[in-house]
Amino acid sequence: MVPRRISPALSPVIATMLLVGITVVLGALVYLLVAGYPSLLRGDPAGMYQDLRIVQIYDDSGTSPYANCKKSCMVLINSGVKPVRNADLSVRVTTNGKPVDCNIFSLHSQTYNFSPLRHGVERIAGEGTRGETWNPGEEILIDFSNGTFHPGDEVEIEFISGSGGTVVSRDSYRMPA
Repeated sequence: MVPRRISPALSPVIATMLLVGITVVLGALVYLLVAGYPSLLRGDPAGMYQDLRIVQIYDDSGTSPYANCKKSCMVLINSGVKPVRNADLSVRVTTNGKPVDCNIFSLHSQTYNFSPLRHGVERIAGEGTRGETWNPGEEILIDFSNGTFHPGDEVEIEFISGSGGTVVSRDSYRMPA
C-alpha cells in the first residue's frame, strides 16, 4: 500500500487568521447589541422609553400659566430623543408614598372620556396627547381633582407599559413648601 500524501488545504496561519476575524466580528456584534440597544436586554416593551419627567406641579394655592391647568395640575414632558406611543402608557401617581385616587389608563386624550367622578382627573391635555405619539419636547398636562397636591408634598409618577404592565420610567417632584 502506497502511503497517501495529505495536501494541506489550509495552512495553520490562515486558520488562525479566520478564527481571529470571526471572533472580532462576533465581539463587535455583541458590543453593538449591548451598547446600542440596552432596552432590548432589559425587556422594555417597545425598546424606546427614556426620560419622561415632571416639569411642574401646581397646587390649589397658586395659579398656573397653562390655560388647561387651574389647580392641582401636573405638567409632564418627554425629554428623551424618541417619540413614545401615548396610548400605550398608563400612569400611577403617589403623594408622600400614598397612591393618588386616579385612574389614568392612557396618555392619549381621545382614548378615554375623562370624568372627575370616575377617574379623579378633570382633564388631560397638551401637545403630547393629540397624536398617536408623545414626541420629544412635547408637554402633557394632567388636571387632577382639586386638593390632590399640597405644599411640601413629595409626588412620584410611574409610567407603565400597557402591553407589558411594567414600569418603563419614573420621576419624582418635591412641591415647594
